[in-house]
Amino acid sequence: MIATNGASAVALARDHAFDIILMDLHMPDMDGVEAASRIGKLGLPKMPHIIAVTADVSSSARERFAGAGIAKVVSKPILVNALREAIEDDPAQETTATQLAAGALIDRHFLDDQKELLGPAQIEKLHHLLETTSAKLIEDIDRAATAGDSKRLARSAHQLGSAAGALGLVRLFDRSREIELAAPSMSLPECEDAARELAELQQASMRTLNDLLRPAEQHSGS
Repeated sequence: MIATNGASAVALARDHAFDIILMDLHMPDMDGVEAASRIGKLGLPKMPHIIAVTADVSSSARERFAGAGIAKVVSKPILVNALREAIEDDPAQETTATQLAAGALIDRHFLDDQKELLGPAQIEKLHHLLETTSAKLIEDIDRAATAGDSKRLARSAHQLGSAAGALGLVRLFDRSREIELAAPSMSLPECEDAARELAELQQASMRTLNDLLRPAEQHSGS
């Protein structure tokens, strides 16, 4: 069965028994998180296994999903293997199925999806582009912070977050977005602290990404 909007999804879940619901998070009239939350409050004899479909890989988004009773997340575009894994996984055995491990720098599931979608050659290009782009943006952020230029700081933090999201660097993505939003009200010392924090996070994230991707890149280049 196909629901055309969030309200319809809730009504179908109320009137029919489902084992699995594949929930698009962007629907007319009610988003998927709200629909999932309302389904959870129906008091059904057997709760369906709700799998979210979204392009948002941030840890803050995943926390929202877990709070709404969403058992698993499949990133857009949907890949058959990722969907199969989400369906076959037992949520009762995964108490943190939709959440990253505490302190995780990279969303490994999203990165694996990107590898499958784009292929080794394109991933290698993105990896090297992210290395150079993120390093340049960190320099821009440092200069903006030193000058107290909050607009430039916000703009560069936004660009850094966008770059980080392409390969699942979720901690860097989240913190860049937070600093982007907070920058207009930051004092000079706060701007400088934010710049240092992003620089450290970028370095740690890239080291982790290098460890994950370099062996495959060396193998493909040999």
